[in-house]
Amino acid sequence: MVKAIVFDKDGTLLALSNAWDQPAVEISEFFLNQTQLSEVERAQVKTSLGIVNGRVQANSLFATASIRQQAEFFTQLMGKRNKFRVEKTLTQIYLKFIQAHPQVIQLNPGALEVLSQLSQDYILALVTNDSRILTDYILKQAGIYDFFDFIACADEFPAKPEPDALLALAAKFNLNLADMVYVGDSEVDMGYGSLTQAAIAYDSKGHKSSYLAKADYWITDLYQLFTLLDTL
Repeated sequence: MVKAIVFDKDGTLLALSNAWDQPAVEISEFFLNQTQLSEVERAQVKTSLGIVNGRVQANSLFATASIRQQAEFFTQLMGKRNKFRVEKTLTQIYLKFIQAHPQVIQLNPGALEVLSQLSQDYILALVTNDSRILTDYILKQAGIYDFFDFIACADEFPAKPEPDALLALAAKFNLNLADMVYVGDSEVDMGYGSLTQAAIAYDSKGHKSSYLAKADYWITDLYQLFTLLDTL
């Protein structure tokens, strides 16, 4: 019997709009300008980050990595030692962007209604590779913060797919990992979900992308969770 539902944030509950391409490009340019790399090398770095033709690609480092992991990447790229200063800079750039462009915070269809109904019968949790300050701000702006009984961020726990946040959730509510399911939209999420009773892939376009191949179940609409949960 499922007792807790754990959600990813970006791409699952919140839409990954093209507007997020802007801060990713700005961040990459900001740090690349502090290097001596050639134009060819800069282009290669952007591709490795997941920026192609000015757009962030799905399942890329910019789309799935925590801010701390991004900071580690740029710290190594620039040959600097203080990754925490880089992490702070990244957080400030992202926060400044969403405060100036609140329209980028968009819920996926049905997210509000589904969370509202599920919260009546299940423990709801959110585990994200985002930072606490950004996560709290975004969830509150989206109007879904209060639905969650447990929120874990990558500056408080090791980033997904490390199990620490799930174990903390289990300890807090006296659960086993088998009492949970995880709903996400990336390869990292599916590996993370494999630690629970079921990894549920949210794929609104129904493409069944190869990076979601490890999913136990697929949904194209968040409302489908109700029927699926009845079978588990």
